[in-house]
Amino acid sequence: SGISNGAGGLMRVDASRLQARNSGSGSINIVSVGTNGVILDNLGGGQAVSQGAAGGSVSISNTQGLLTVNAAVATTNGDVLLESDKMALVGATNAGTANVTLRPVNNGTVIDLGSATNVAGGRLELSSAELGTITAGILKLGASGYTGGIEVTDNITIGGAGAVSMINNASITASTGKTITTDKLNVHSYNGMVS
Repeated sequence: SGISNGAGGLMRVDASRLQARNSGSGSINIVSVGTNGVILDNLGGGQAVSQGAAGGSVSISNTQGLLTVNAAVATTNGDVLLESDKMALVGATNAGTANVTLRPVNNGTVIDLGSATNVAGGRLELSSAELGTITAGILKLGASGYTGGIEVTDNITIGGAGAVSMINNASITASTGKTITTDKLNVHSYNGMVS
């Protein structure tokens, strides 16, 4: 059952729900270009994405629509990248001691930490509950090339990451009275302000 690519090359699959496993060497790289988005699901059993290769990474990029993590995404201490302008994080994402990066596809998209919806245009909305599904050595939010800024719009608690790194090329701000609770926090704005 399923589709196997033993040659380690590229493979095209048209599906709205996806499960991926790797028990050999190498990385799992998934790119969705469809307007309907992609749902990572266990399809009735196990994990949605299982990277069994020690240190092997997982990269999932969704260029349009909603990226939904319905079931677990797990690596054996390998980095995980989830990249989409809209995300619904329900299942756990566990990179062990490695890094998990959450970032939008379009560099002008605002990262909104606190919103529990996915309806605002031009915003990657991530709630405290969604960020609570992440286990990592470092949870990275954004990247140096992104210009949309990061806004903390509601109180956030991140307990599953050894450290949280917020990175953007624009301002990183918090609404009045809103806070982030985590063990270690790095805030880096290359060309904007932090407030």
